[in-house]
Amino acid sequence: MMKRILFLLGLSISVLGTSAQNVEGLIKQYRHEKHADYVHIPRLVMSLVRLFVRESPEDVETVKAVSSIRVLSLEDCMPAVKERFRNTVQTFLPAGYIPVIYTKEGGETCRIYVKERKGCIREVLLLSTDKDDGCIVQIKGKIKPGDVGNVIEQNTKKGIRKRCNL
Repeated sequence: MMKRILFLLGLSISVLGTSAQNVEGLIKQYRHEKHADYVHIPRLVMSLVRLFVRESPEDVETVKAVSSIRVLSLEDCMPAVKERFRNTVQTFLPAGYIPVIYTKEGGETCRIYVKERKGCIREVLLLSTDKDDGCIVQIKGKIKPGDVGNVIEQNTKKGIRKRCNL
């Protein structure tokens, strides 16, 4: 009887340890699914990209701020995999991240989290799901909050210009 109790206690502790929610575990869980698209641009490659970006000072600063990017897309996966991913994302609370934006429109859900340290955004995590797709985007770097506002402003202006030219 005592052995069973100790066994169950050990099993429950190991299950709790493996259920810790982190981004690496989530990506690892789904990146090997059939037809999943996974792209990782590591720090070394980003360093090489910085050497070739000379378009504008804003682009150079943006690329300097980003150290790595990981993208996982489940668009071409089976519907069962997408459904499982949607269910996982609904209960997913990444440890150490601050939720910034949560939108739900129709069947589409988008969650954006950030991880901050010393006044800089160190990671941005985007989780997006709908009935036809599931996506994880993780951007690591040292991004100043003011730079995020500048990028939004620049892209908003570009979008306005495109709409006006139509």
